[in-house]
Amino acid sequence: MGRLASSDMPKAVNVAARGALTLDYCAGGPGRKRAETDQHHCLVIPVQDAPLRVIVTRDGDARQFTLNKGDIALAPHKSHTVWEWLDPAKIILIRLEPDALRRFIELDMRLILTGNTIDSEVVVSDPDLAGAAAQLHSATQQDDIGADILFDALARVFLVTLVRRYGTYDENATGGFDLDDYATILSHIEARLDAKITPAGLAELVGMSEATFARKFKQRTGQSPMAFVKEARLRAALIFLHDGQLSLGEIAIRCGFADQAHFSRVFRKAHGRTPGKYRSALRT
Repeated sequence: MGRLASSDMPKAVNVAARGALTLDYCAGGPGRKRAETDQHHCLVIPVQDAPLRVIVTRDGDARQFTLNKGDIALAPHKSHTVWEWLDPAKIILIRLEPDALRRFIELDMRLILTGNTIDSEVVVSDPDLAGAAAQLHSATQQDDIGADILFDALARVFLVTLVRRYGTYDENATGGFDLDDYATILSHIEARLDAKITPAGLAELVGMSEATFARKFKQRTGQSPMAFVKEARLRAALIFLHDGQLSLGEIAIRCGFADQAHFSRVFRKAHGRTPGKYRSALRT
């Protein structure tokens, strides 16, 4: 059978909204996408006029659907999903990184997401959200001044629409933190990845003792403050690698690693390959 192939989309603009959203455009088929347990939430949105027949096998449960314009097929974080296209397909594939999405919601929307109403669905009909995805795809075709800014702005519109329609949240559910204090901490970390960050310094920002801060931070995030900072540095490094404009040494400095060798060791432990090999794979 055939397979869907990613387009030659500009890598500089396909990751947006604090690293929460990645978009790709694929065309081809009929075919089958190999089975995988995705570490992202995946949304598949057809952009063709003709109906698209697809078999989605999620965690061993196979269902056949006909997707039309305005429909969105879904594979939530950590679901084991196989996609099989029974017709020629033109689709937008949007991946949402769970931790980055949570930070976007908390920092930019000032909400604590407690759940959603979409994970149990395989297909939803939402022409407005599908239309926002189509606008995102159109933005990737532009290479003029401001194209990356436009893509990021449209990604934010897409995410806000998604959260407003399908998110469940409790403005008082802060996990032990005042929401403004928590946003202050995250903003401080993201703005100073190239500088020294310490638990004591973070605790001082919100007027807590270091022990109280560490306890509440772990209660909220499930991580120690420094484990969270390390992941934030790695996420920023991924965005720079996708962008392709900086050398590995420059990325190491901007993301707060001691040097390129330190960056390479930490990145390899997290992603199973060195930053150089990761970047090479992006270009193939």
